[in-house]
Amino acid sequence: MLFVLMAHQALMEKRHVCSECGKTFKFLSLLSTHKRRHQDDRPFSCMYCNSTFKLEWNLKAHARAHFSTLPPRRIRFCTCCNQTLPLPLYNRHVRPFRCDECGAAYALKHRLAVHSVKHSQLTRFNCSICGRPFKYKNARKTHEAVHFPLADNNTTCPVPGCMRGFRHRSSRNRHMKTVHNETTLAESDAYR
Repeated sequence: MLFVLMAHQALMEKRHVCSECGKTFKFLSLLSTHKRRHQDDRPFSCMYCNSTFKLEWNLKAHARAHFSTLPPRRIRFCTCCNQTLPLPLYNRHVRPFRCDECGAAYALKHRLAVHSVKHSQLTRFNCSICGRPFKYKNARKTHEAVHFPLADNNTTCPVPGCMRGFRHRSSRNRHMKTVHNETTLAESDAYR
């Protein structure tokens, strides 16, 4: 109990003293922030009007004036470059890896690489049943499920020679209407 009392008393005493003006602080971090007021260094600059500030907080407050029509939740501060930006600009700002084809931006380089496959003509994944090529493994897996329907025989195309399988009867019916003509559709009713 004595230790807790001593720790409390130490906090109540303002042990950290500014060597410039003598002001005292409970915490070293508060003293460090205060000391910037005595320095000429102004490391935080506004990208919109070139005003400079000693404290990050002052820059944030100043930047809000540039975006006075925006609510505070739509404004972000970049800790890498000390800029305050409206949310849409900030989102682009923190995603430096940009696709040359469509402009999509990513925070990580490997995410851009995965995205770039979308624009290439390269097809690395072929269906093991029919050989149809796919750019993405998951797209091939989804397609291969067509060859192995989960439900009963009513989900397989009844047209002789087609035998395409579907997971749902509605998908099979749509296939029948778009791929096979009406006469074939009528003839295929006998195969149900």
